[in-house]
Amino acid sequence: MSAGNVGVLNGARLSVYEQSTVNMTCQLDALPSPNMSALVWYKEGRLVFTGQYYVMSAVERHDAGEYQCVTWNTMTPTQRQPETVQRNATFELVVMCKNSSP
Repeated sequence: MSAGNVGVLNGARLSVYEQSTVNMTCQLDALPSPNMSALVWYKEGRLVFTGQYYVMSAVERHDAGEYQCVTWNTMTPTQRQPETVQRNATFELVVMCKNSSP
């Protein structure tokens, strides 16, 4: 993949060429729906972006690594206090040299 839109799914491995632009959308399934406006992105445990759509332009080799998108939703079980539950998806970004093949 040289550029494009990617829906991030848990356990995915994304391979892109250097200097590509990648538009990532975190896709999390939960009931009730997770709070996508409070979504955050981490690279190897370090916060890198806040928001549902993460765009990386002109990716380089140092951008490769493990990424995670995280948000929370609140559930209110019958006759109990509301609970906040974390939802996340983790994926690997592989950045290939222009002379490489996937």
